[in-house]
Amino acid sequence: MSTSGAKLSPSPVALAFSQIQWDPLGSLRLTAQETALLRMAESNPIEYTLADSRDASMYARVLLKLLAEAAAAGAGTGH
Repeated sequence: MSTSGAKLSPSPVALAFSQIQWDPLGSLRLTAQETALLRMAESNPIEYTLADSRDASMYARVLLKLLAEAAAAGAGTGH
């Protein structure tokens, strides 16, 4: 029951919100491997990712990297 090949058509509402970045991973400074790991975690139960010690370790590092970027972005906005 894999949906990795299925592409959804854009919502007609998307045109009303052109300023929203619909693919947030595109603006992050992630390697292709880090992006693939996050995509895998989106489409599979988290237990699949965390069951492999290497994937689990990398997943934790990617989440910490995202947290650091979010904190830096928040610090730049004055929030």
